[in-house]
Amino acid sequence: MRYVRIAVCVLFALSVAFFGYVKYNESKQVDNTMPRISGPEDSLEISCSYTEADLLQGLSAYDEKDGDLTAEIMIDSIVPSLEKGKCTVNYVVFDSSNHPATFARNVVFTDYRSPKIYVSKPLVFTANTNENIFGYIGAVDMIDGDITANLRMNTNTNMLEMGDYVINVEVTNSLGDFSTIELPVHIVDNNNSRIDIKLSESMIYIKSGDSFNPEDYIESVTNTDGTQYEKNIVNVESNVNTSKSGVYEVIYTAEESETVKGFTSLLVVVE
Repeated sequence: MRYVRIAVCVLFALSVAFFGYVKYNESKQVDNTMPRISGPEDSLEISCSYTEADLLQGLSAYDEKDGDLTAEIMIDSIVPSLEKGKCTVNYVVFDSSNHPATFARNVVFTDYRSPKIYVSKPLVFTANTNENIFGYIGAVDMIDGDITANLRMNTNTNMLEMGDYVINVEVTNSLGDFSTIELPVHIVDNNNSRIDIKLSESMIYIKSGDSFNPEDYIESVTNTDGTQYEKNIVNVESNVNTSKSGVYEVIYTAEESETVKGFTSLLVVVE
């Protein structure tokens, strides 16, 4: 019996020793080091046509166990700023033990401009039209590209009847910057659509002080029966003031008779 107790004690001592050995090895393998990301403190200035590599320039990451982790740095999020054309980019990197390190810096887009709202055809339609008027309005952004899906449009008027109306349009990009504009819409009778006054543009943006000649945008004048007219048949009414920012409209009309007329418009935004 005595020998049995001795054997049990020996086995217990060996078990404790083995357990201690295992725990010791485990403690040696535990990664207590933390990675870190380093980079310049100044804001990063880049073009709106940036790539992911541009956003990562100047950054490096290191971990005492894993070494250089620069290639593992990822963009975690882009947070809009209250200032136009600026944002904060948050970065993250993980070591082999899944320990994270974060870094944030301000980014300035040097060629930034607010999103632009545009129309793809003159907003002139015949009464009781089946056309989707809103389908001709879009928006583009230097950062996000086509943001037509972000458009919000509002009108309280039934635009099936002849008359002059206004659509309020607003769009916001991913940086939180927005543009808003009031777009005039004209619903005309069939007589005013028998002469097609085709323009080279439906909406233009020009800088304050730029020269502007509305006749330059007349491309062709054609009757619905195929008859071609000289451009000088078109009467032009313009309220464009290139010295003052705002949204203006040029009205183009043509008339062969009381029942054969043409009507269209060009929107001009002076910035």
